[in-house]
Amino acid sequence: MDVKHLNYILMISQEKNISKAAAKLYMSQSSLSYVVSSLEKEIGIPLFLRQKNGIELTEAGEKYVEAAEKVVQIRNELYEEIAGLKAKTTISVAATSLWGTRLFADAIPKFRKKYPQVNFKLSQVELFYLAEELRHGGVDFAFASTSPFVKLKANMYLLKREEMFLAVPKNHSFKPKKDSDIIPLSELSKHFQNDNFLTSRPESANRIVVEDVFRQLDFHPHITEINGLPMTCDMIAAGLGISLMPESGILLRPKEIRFYHLDPMPYRYNILITKPKPNFSEMDKFFFEFACHLLQ
Repeated sequence: MDVKHLNYILMISQEKNISKAAAKLYMSQSSLSYVVSSLEKEIGIPLFLRQKNGIELTEAGEKYVEAAEKVVQIRNELYEEIAGLKAKTTISVAATSLWGTRLFADAIPKFRKKYPQVNFKLSQVELFYLAEELRHGGVDFAFASTSPFVKLKANMYLLKREEMFLAVPKNHSFKPKKDSDIIPLSELSKHFQNDNFLTSRPESANRIVVEDVFRQLDFHPHITEINGLPMTCDMIAAGLGISLMPESGILLRPKEIRFYHLDPMPYRYNILITKPKPNFSEMDKFFFEFACHLLQ
């Protein structure tokens, strides 16, 4: 089945006259008539009723035209997608936290295996500057973290609830009951009231979650503000404090730090933020669908 011939049949159906259809297709009437007769011979039944004032579709012709319209539409949509792939070969992706940069290493090769012609521009951006970058096209997509108390906007998509663990030095004096790795949240102030809590800057996702935990417990520990999970882990490993930190920090210093679950579990949101959807290319659409299924 030649798509070109499908367009011939659709033109005849539209014009209801082979001569007019041939003129619009820039071909001779005899050539178009030959295509129709050859097709009718192939399928074994007439598609058109020839009349003095033109032609009409037979029942078979109506079914053929209906199917032809679908096939041509699929072909056109496919060609549009392919054109979009050629038009957009670079995707700019940013991350605001450690889990996002780790996701780069895992996700980007998988996507490029499917779409090898795509190039990526990867960067780490402070959340404060991210909205401006997305608005002006400096970034297409961003993996970021936010607190669960923030209402997600239309261009924000929840990928995962990331658990917050209590991280303490391996040589800390605390000994859990029955060697459990779960601590009731209500006992946090009881066991760690004299510890120095290392936490991120005010208004960060981690800090908001930590302050909510302290508020629930009416707990007022000494706080040291520190920027970045790697530095926080180094400080804990050196015995200079403890922290409530996201799961993505566990792999940094697993031998020198003990991590405990808290019950109930504090958590933050890991989200995907996108530029305005009307600005999406076909390749942007493919990456968006891919990214939304990464952590599901």
